[in-house]
Amino acid sequence: MWGRTTGLVPAGALIVDFDLRYGAAHRKYDADSELAPLLESLIVPDPLTSGGEFLRLEFDTEGQGAFYGVGLGYAISDSLLAWTRLSFQQLRIKIDPTFTAGSSALLGVRTLDDYWRLCQGLGWPRMTLDYRSRNWEPGDMQLGLDWNWLRSDYLSFAGRLELTAPTGRLADPDEALAYGLGAQLDAGNGSWAPGAGLAMDWRLSDPLRFIGGALAVDYSYYLPGARRYPSFSAPDPTLAAALEQYGGGLFADFSDLDGEYTLTPGHALSYLVGLDCDLGWAWLAADYRFDWRDAPQIDSEREQFAQLTEMIGVYAEQTREYLQLSVGTRLARLGVPLEITLFGEVPLNGRNAPRLDQAYGIALRLLLPL
Repeated sequence: MWGRTTGLVPAGALIVDFDLRYGAAHRKYDADSELAPLLESLIVPDPLTSGGEFLRLEFDTEGQGAFYGVGLGYAISDSLLAWTRLSFQQLRIKIDPTFTAGSSALLGVRTLDDYWRLCQGLGWPRMTLDYRSRNWEPGDMQLGLDWNWLRSDYLSFAGRLELTAPTGRLADPDEALAYGLGAQLDAGNGSWAPGAGLAMDWRLSDPLRFIGGALAVDYSYYLPGARRYPSFSAPDPTLAAALEQYGGGLFADFSDLDGEYTLTPGHALSYLVGLDCDLGWAWLAADYRFDWRDAPQIDSEREQFAQLTEMIGVYAEQTREYLQLSVGTRLARLGVPLEITLFGEVPLNGRNAPRLDQAYGIALRLLLPL
């Protein structure tokens, strides 16, 4: 049945999906949609002078990853499809810090190694600067039901109900980028998420029936989930007292934190508007895509801990706008029930989100009549 976002398969058929993606980034869109380093600089003002700096730490950060997904679908009827999908990722993130001393030199903090010793003396672990996935890390699992509730020769509408299960690996909190302690990122969201979607496909009449387009919108709400606190040690009392005399502590004392806090990822919305040219055995498509994620809410016994994550910027409201170009072919005419799609992304804009300078992949769909 025709339709990129609403097209289903005959009753009793089994769908096997596989896709492999690659992405790389060394910059992000900041809160003003300007390009900035992936990790914000740490600038500590001088408490004794106006406009001066105690110290500055800048980060040259690069990230790249491979992602693949496996999906299964079963056509309960010609208009109803039950499906599930599981994704995996492999990441490599490298952080190269540059330290600039200000008035911190008066306390003997002149180099990057001096700064790390300062952190450890104040009870903070030394930052892990390089992370490479040892194996494919599991992401969240999705379960869903698609219903093609209206179809004609020129219009097709479908609805979707889905549930995301928190099966994805979460970053080690002692090396998590979200707390400024390392280079690890989550592979999942850490909470359950019900969702729903609506899609529409359209086609022109003959002789231009090969021209069509698509509209689709998806919404999910991620429920509260438990996260483990990082491990902090008690600060050296002599060092803490010296800094207090100088004008105030640089780092909060989180050594009393233990156990878990609650993080609510909240709302997520995405939509696409696309055009395509479908010749039956092959097709071309161009889609404008927009992704939005709400700023996660942190429920912690210490307000300063929530402020820490806000300062790092990983847990922030995010938007991504990009153009996805794809080309595909169907091998049914050769007796092979296989579809092959190649696709790539062109970044357009965003807020608090990585700018993917390289993003491309391949998708395979195998249709097996049962």
